[in-house]
Amino acid sequence: MTDRTSISGITEPRSVFVKRLLAIVVVTNLFIIGLAGLLLQQARQQYEERAEITTQNLSHALAGHITDAVDKIDLTVLTVADEVEKQLAGGGIDAQTLNAFIVRNHARLPVLDGLRVVNAQGENAYGIGITPGARTSVADRAYFARLRSDPNAGVVISEPVVGRISKKWSIILARRVNQPDGSFAGLVYGAIALEHFFTTFSSPRCRQARVDCITR
Repeated sequence: MTDRTSISGITEPRSVFVKRLLAIVVVTNLFIIGLAGLLLQQARQQYEERAEITTQNLSHALAGHITDAVDKIDLTVLTVADEVEKQLAGGGIDAQTLNAFIVRNHARLPVLDGLRVVNAQGENAYGIGITPGARTSVADRAYFARLRSDPNAGVVISEPVVGRISKKWSIILARRVNQPDGSFAGLVYGAIALEHFFTTFSSPRCRQARVDCITR
């Protein structure tokens, strides 16, 4: 005798019933898997969108921080360059007075890793970290060549270089210094160490807030 099962008043072989039941289970499982996949895809998309927003926020913060630092350093470099030209026009450099002036301006801007005056021969002559009688040369640097050849160059920003005095990877902001007759007398430069940016943007506060972390 054939084993039969009744479904909704209809009698059919058990094998057919089992097949239909298995089909329903398979379809249900596929639906659940598909729904789970859709939810995972949506979650992934939301995660990627949040990651993109976070990246944009950090990029804006970094750009704002760099712009602020550059503006402040350039103003300080310009102030020292004006003082050097003033002393040159007054009869010559007073080393003690100029060094004291540089130290005061350097102290007002913690982001600065160095603030120095370079003579016409490319030697570090005055400023932070300079040992009397042990001058180092930057005559081979691209920023020195640019400022020596172009009186109207304004502020020149270098590519990352290893400082001759600090031995750190740094970016240099430099301005030309002129003799009273307009000839090249050297330059003033401020150095900002790249590790400053790494330290600033790896701080817990910056990672948590995702906001512009300006040096204080």
